[in-house]
Amino acid sequence: MGSIMLWAAISCAAFLAFFGLLIMGLLKRADPLVGAAIVALLIAVGSGVAAVREANDLAPAVSTPVVPRRSGSDIYRTMFGPSPTGCVSVTHHRDRLVPDIDKGVRIRVRTCAAELERLLKTGAYRTAIGPASSIPRPDATAYVSGDFDPEVLGDTVRCLHVDATTRGPSRWIYMRLDSAEMIAVDMFE
Repeated sequence: MGSIMLWAAISCAAFLAFFGLLIMGLLKRADPLVGAAIVALLIAVGSGVAAVREANDLAPAVSTPVVPRRSGSDIYRTMFGPSPTGCVSVTHHRDRLVPDIDKGVRIRVRTCAAELERLLKTGAYRTAIGPASSIPRPDATAYVSGDFDPEVLGDTVRCLHVDATTRGPSRWIYMRLDSAEMIAVDMFE
């Protein structure tokens, strides 16, 4: 700590000397004083850099915990719990990368009718069946596009929706009519 204070004191003194020499050199129009002022400025900057380096060496390194990305299976288990049927195969998934900005978790799954029946019992879903192009979607439609667009499931799909509760996000589930594949989107408001 003492060396930091020493470097900081040298920097301050050299900076004050720079101003004094510069003003005197300009008033007297003496080039040697202006040259000395520049040397004092270089000493001030150098000792300031040395003080900062010393402070950085003494400060403990800040480590940010790295949150590992979740696998598709982990996301599915978080959304619906473990599958007792074992007929779940995650084909596409996209987790929230920045929770305050990214508002949706998306997953596309190949599954079976027994698993879908289990999922239907997990919430009070509102159900709609219709053309995939006009089926209800969340307000942020960007979360149901590309690989997660209901149209990839076929022309006609079944949509299940439950609004956000105090315990969780709003959930949108789109499934093929033959119950072989589904897309689930959890929207965090």
